[in-house]
Amino acid sequence: MEDTIVWLPEKTGCYSTKMITLPPTGVSKPLFPWLLWNLWTCRNQLLFEDKKFTESEVLNKAIRDAKEWSLAQVILPPKPPSPPPPR
Repeated sequence: MEDTIVWLPEKTGCYSTKMITLPPTGVSKPLFPWLLWNLWTCRNQLLFEDKKFTESEVLNKAIRDAKEWSLAQVILPPKPPSPPPPR
């Protein structure tokens, strides 16, 4: 299934969008910034290192990076204060 935005006419004469999405990725935040970042870095690797990536490799790396970032954002509970050193 292709990821597209469809503009549908409403009874009021206005148009609204309906997004047809890709299968679930396990990422709860927008994937768009990660996709752009990976397109940019893969482009740089093509230009400077002559490394080529397929579309699916770029997409999979974007999903993997987004998941990794989400996991790194987990807030750990604060440590209890340690007792002062003896005098």
